[in-house]
Amino acid sequence: MGDENSRIETLDKQLAALLRKATDEQRRAAALAICSLAAHRTKLDDSRVDVAREALAGGTVGDCPEREAVVKLAIEWDEQAWAVQETDTAEYQRAFAKARAAAGFESAFDPDSYVAAGEAAYEASYAIGDAETVRVAVAKILS
Repeated sequence: MGDENSRIETLDKQLAALLRKATDEQRRAAALAICSLAAHRTKLDDSRVDVAREALAGGTVGDCPEREAVVKLAIEWDEQAWAVQETDTAEYQRAFAKARAAAGFESAFDPDSYVAAGEAAYEASYAIGDAETVRVAVAKILS
């Protein structure tokens, strides 16, 4: 299982504990749900997200074209955020949130289900600005 010094451990120890106790299947379901929540909340509407969601739902993990596509999407939104960081705070926050949501999908493809769910949760927490909402969503999936 993934490193206990992971970013999700640092952000939310309760959520990390929930994920450690979960089965691989539960962690995969949680990662997909968390990513979908972040995409919905940030209005990340892109066909690459839809394709990644379908691949994850079908059990695809590891390096694959769908993962590479959401990596590129995250980079695009990160670049947009950096371009407006000094001039437009609202646009920066919007672009940053979308970049984090896209990065969550990339993380969800990790071959280690704990890393996949933990990193997806970390990115989603920053995308929507609310770690507690992410923890509650995961708890519902795991119950």
